[in-house]
Amino acid sequence: MCIRDRNAMVALGDDSEEAFNVAKAGLSDAYSVVRASACELSLSLKLKERILRLENEIIELTKRKEELEQRGDEETKAEMEKLSSQIQFLCEKRKRLSEAQSEISRKVIALLGDKKPLVQNAAAKSLREFVTEENLEQITGALKDAPEDMLCEIIWMYAGIGTEKALNLIAEKFLSSDDPDIKAEAACALASKGDARGIKEIKELLLGRTDPFRKIQLLRLLVRNKIYLEDVTTAVEQLLDSPEERLKSEAEKALKLLRSEKEGGKKGN
Repeated sequence: MCIRDRNAMVALGDDSEEAFNVAKAGLSDAYSVVRASACELSLSLKLKERILRLENEIIELTKRKEELEQRGDEETKAEMEKLSSQIQFLCEKRKRLSEAQSEISRKVIALLGDKKPLVQNAAAKSLREFVTEENLEQITGALKDAPEDMLCEIIWMYAGIGTEKALNLIAEKFLSSDDPDIKAEAACALASKGDARGIKEIKELLLGRTDPFRKIQLLRLLVRNKIYLEDVTTAVEQLLDSPEERLKSEAEKALKLLRSEKEGGKKGN
């Protein structure tokens, strides 16, 4: 089956060996357009979702089998054998999906360093299906020549993982960046998790000698990502005394929106 048939294949919910082989082969293809398409296919296969669904099914069937075992009568023997067969089938399927996920994940991560932007971007978008606590360092190592927009997407994927390891990588690899946009994204991503390192950087960027344009960009980033922490809004309030009218106006607007989000969050709780 060729890569251009992927949409029909996915629409049929095909999780056969053939479907995975199409994705795996495409990720190593000589043509960049095929590699990019294979990244899209890898995302569309939704392996993480399928594996989770299988695990839940296995848990439910196992509970049912244990309930029957407690009864211990002859009438349940046939049903228990049937459940055992179903559990074994699902476990084998989960193993096959996990192996495919692992191999495809390695190839997608490697394509983050592809020389073709088309492929790099497609790999970054499909990565959300494969990023885990275990492969964070592998991903970070593949980002050497990654473009800014891709790095920003990766930063928020790490924030989505939200573990100490993920947040430390954001702080170590991105918060210290010479690129002001990457630094701002990293600060906001950390702050979104209540990490003091991100909050500290935001305050320094807003209240330090940062160019007013950069401060405005950061204010918009705070609003977009709903960073309405008290320390952050206090720093924004101090910009209301700025002699720069545009910066003052943006600060007023940001405060209004951030306070609105905060109130909305309280009502939601």
